[in-house]
Amino acid sequence: MQGFYIFSYAHRFKEAHRRLGALIANGNLVYNEDVLEGVEQLPAGLIRVLSGENFGTQLVRLS
Repeated sequence: MQGFYIFSYAHRFKEAHRRLGALIANGNLVYNEDVLEGVEQLPAGLIRVLSGENFGTQLVRLS
């Protein structure tokens, strides 16, 4: 396994945004968001991230 430091590629962010945006728009790249509703869910959102209960990106929508 090998990782990378994303800011080493900062000069290519615009290219990545364009290419990834096109993939998302045509359905070839999909992603998951786990959304909780309301500020009162902030602690639960953090707990879900730390315990691994969330799927995809954990978000809390502040209404």
